[in-house]
Amino acid sequence: MLWKPLSILAVEMTLGKKLSILYGLTLGFPFYLVILIAMIWEIAQIPIVYYLYGLTTCKIEFLNRFKRNMIKRTKKQRIFINLKKHGIWGVALLALYPFPGGGVLSSVLLANILNMDKKKVYVIVISFTILSLLLLAWLSTLILKDVVPPLLSMMR
Repeated sequence: MLWKPLSILAVEMTLGKKLSILYGLTLGFPFYLVILIAMIWEIAQIPIVYYLYGLTTCKIEFLNRFKRNMIKRTKKQRIFINLKKHGIWGVALLALYPFPGGGVLSSVLLANILNMDKKKVYVIVISFTILSLLLLAWLSTLILKDVVPPLLSMMR
């Protein structure tokens, strides 16, 4: 039975929160347990990403080049340009955005570019990531209610 939570965590780490929540709910796990498993990885990413963006990029040249290229690309994207104007609330909205381009990695990158206080960023990103997970879980339950019963009736 341990393989199921570990498989949800593996899907979370490889494919992201959108699919891991849907996968966990499809396996029949309780709503809050699926969110807790996804939240563990989402919150664990914050210090990892800060460490990679901060310390290792200064010491390892190819990571420094990667960071410079990433910053150069993201500064040209419209979403970053618009959210940069809003400061900490832009970081919050980026953490809340549950689709590609949003999430922990992008919001921490934006906070790093804006040189924001890490403590504020941790609180904001964790809070809005939890809201994002709840939103995705709610949408996933709606999808499963409307899609799975007709599929099961077609298979019988």
